[in-house]
Amino acid sequence: MVDYPLHHPTYVPKGYELIREEIYTEEAHFDEDPTVFLDYLQTDGEMGFYTRTEKTDPKKEDELTWYEHIDIYVLHGYTFTHGYDDQEMDTGNVQGMKVVIPELEYEVIIHAGILTKEEMEKILLSMVE
Repeated sequence: MVDYPLHHPTYVPKGYELIREEIYTEEAHFDEDPTVFLDYLQTDGEMGFYTRTEKTDPKKEDELTWYEHIDIYVLHGYTFTHGYDDQEMDTGNVQGMKVVIPELEYEVIIHAGILTKEEMEKILLSMVE
């Protein structure tokens, strides 16, 4: 039984299309708290982004801590975390972001190649509002 909403983004930047969708659960808790993975790719390029919706797990390492810089801020009443590296780093333009919905105990994470921070925010907000 899912205790949180599972939504496709209602906002997707122009030129991107959904190429893969996966839903999975842990074997020990089949049919509980699924993780939903959505993978988007540019229609005329090779860059893309993916989102992952899942139950929050305080014991799990926060993958955004892998980035050199972390910003935490509130937007539209939601707490966002934005992770990114300096341009000199060997990770290219990849950056990550998540929004946490504490009252429903879930989060939506996005990792993207060339999207702007503002586009990433729009995508996440379109999945939770």
